[in-house]
Amino acid sequence: MLMVGFLAVSSCKSDKSEPFITRTPTSSSSSSSSSSSQVNDEQTIADSIIQSMAILKDTVAYKQIAEDPDLVKGSSETKIAKEEPKKEIKKKAKLPKINFELIRHDFDTIVQGDIVEFDFVFTNAGTAPLVINTVNVTCGCTQPSYPFIPIGPGEEGFIGVKYNSVGKEGLQRPLITVSSNGSVEPISLMLSGFVLKPKKEKEDNSLPDSLNQSLDTIPAK
Repeated sequence: MLMVGFLAVSSCKSDKSEPFITRTPTSSSSSSSSSSSQVNDEQTIADSIIQSMAILKDTVAYKQIAEDPDLVKGSSETKIAKEEPKKEIKKKAKLPKINFELIRHDFDTIVQGDIVEFDFVFTNAGTAPLVINTVNVTCGCTQPSYPFIPIGPGEEGFIGVKYNSVGKEGLQRPLITVSSNGSVEPISLMLSGFVLKPKKEKEDNSLPDSLNQSLDTIPAK
């Protein structure tokens, strides 16, 4: 069909001034009608060729688009919308977080045998209940205490420590290790201070009164 159309177009272009209209004489009516019919046939063939070319052009264009979708980028006539995958919004997990006001307490200087008591206050700065799992100490002279119930978000608690300096002397630094669900690693607390030996009592060289009385009763010779 395309070859026939091209031949028809070439025949129509013999007259360069009017490619689709044939000049007709005005003397004969029969020849006029024949020329008009010929013009209509040629016009129909030309329209068919134009439609065929348009279809062919569209077919090639769609084939190129199918092979390379990037060709349609920036085109205002043809837009292929690419749906982006929906990003899943992950909700942050609720976790507890333990924050201590102090992790070291210095009790300065004490005398051997004195007892020191101190509370390490903490806050649950997380969004889930805080649970103290274990509290360990490095010395039997230190006794810890801690809450056995969960501490809610924003609430406070404390680790109580009682230090007995009996038998201790010099610089002391007992450690208290706290394990909870509010921190990945255990948290170490510390007491520090200096323990002095008690002063010795002054020796009394005076004799007891009973001994003095017995000496007084001895007769002199």
